[in-house]
Amino acid sequence: MDETIAGKVRSIVQEVRPEIDFSQLPVSADFDDAGLDSLDHASILFSVQETYSIVIPDDVVDVLKSIEAIAAFIQSHDVGRH
Repeated sequence: MDETIAGKVRSIVQEVRPEIDFSQLPVSADFDDAGLDSLDHASILFSVQETYSIVIPDDVVDVLKSIEAIAAFIQSHDVGRH
């Protein structure tokens, strides 16, 4: 996993819920376990799409529930160098 991409995804998560400190959140932690709800998840994925100019298909949304999963998705689409 690309640490630069993971760091950017972590920043996006932090922007969505600035009142929670996600700096020590393990990249593999499920967003539900981290206190994020479905609206937060949608906001994170929307920001990822805007940041990386990608489309996240509906059939993978449910598996993109951690920093690690989102970073891997971005990296697999070869767009993580923004």
